[in-house]
Amino acid sequence: MALNGTIVCIVKLTTDFAAILCCVLRWYILRKQTRQTLGSRLSHALFALSIVFEIAATIQSSTVLLDGDAYIKKHGLEAGQLYLLNEHVLKVTFFAHLMYYLAECVLKAAYLAFYADLYSRIQTKRRIAIWIATFIWATSYLAALLLIFTYCLPFEQNWRPDGKNPHCPVLFNVPAFFVLAGANILSDIAILVVPLLIIGAMRLGRNEKNALILVFSIGMMSIAASVIRAGVVGHRFVTANHTWDTVWVWMLWSHAEMFFGVIAFTLPSFRYILLRGMNKMQTTTQKLGYGSKVSTNRSGRNQSQKLPDESIDMDTTTTTSLKGHAEREGVLVQTTVTLKEESRAYQLASESQTNLTAVEDARQRAVPYEWRIDSERQQ
Repeated sequence: MALNGTIVCIVKLTTDFAAILCCVLRWYILRKQTRQTLGSRLSHALFALSIVFEIAATIQSSTVLLDGDAYIKKHGLEAGQLYLLNEHVLKVTFFAHLMYYLAECVLKAAYLAFYADLYSRIQTKRRIAIWIATFIWATSYLAALLLIFTYCLPFEQNWRPDGKNPHCPVLFNVPAFFVLAGANILSDIAILVVPLLIIGAMRLGRNEKNALILVFSIGMMSIAASVIRAGVVGHRFVTANHTWDTVWVWMLWSHAEMFFGVIAFTLPSFRYILLRGMNKMQTTTQKLGYGSKVSTNRSGRNQSQKLPDESIDMDTTTTTSLKGHAEREGVLVQTTVTLKEESRAYQLASESQTNLTAVEDARQRAVPYEWRIDSERQQ
């Protein structure tokens, strides 16, 4: 199927809907967390704002893409290419790309706020990396926005080019395009380096490391989409290929970069959903009778122990001895549990100490007991 504006619109609207679901899910998870910091709330607010900018860019660009498809269908491809230089099309396209750059800028600010919150829990000199990444992010996007608003003057020539100013429109200018793409890729790399330094200062298990590798892989896909967009679209601009096909490819890869960034930002929050699902499965299994609960102390804490289906015959020998008050007041109970040969695949080995309560006189004074179970397999 050949690429056209309608297909690009469908992809953009579908992924934007998925981004909204990710934002709502992350907000739900934050509400369930007992510890909410200012950094976590700020990062999520910036994350939600970036999606708002992206939706605004999608709505504006979709109107242009659908109008372009309708015009090409009615008047032909050659006349449709001339329609791309229409004042209305250029103006809407300009502000759609401006919304896209703002969405990328705010999304990376959400990453930085999230990393700053993580670094606040770690006492390490590597914290300076967050300040370096923030400086690179700020200078990159400040330069990009200044270029967008000042490279083509007067500003209206971005959608009303007279053909005399080679800088206008700025969106189709080759030097401006590569400067904007380079600043975007540089900030992506700077933000990707920060969590790598965090991992070096934290003790993580294998599951946590695998999860972070997955997140970084998706983050690398966002950078790869930015590089592909710069190479493919930049080559078409160099060859003066200012056609609808170039616009379609440009918008598709720009949106892919944003979408991968959203997914990478949301994935760490899925850990809460995963753990909650595993706990529910474990609870359901216990209710169905596949496990038993054994009380270990007076505080009410339980241990779950899976028992074999076959019966276990036990011979029990109990020895009781009293200690004098000079040494320790209480009763030592030793019980030896011997398992029959039929249950040779299972060995019930446990050793615990439990304080029990006994009634000695009218004052009902608590007498401490020691309980020890020594288990061994019958030879």
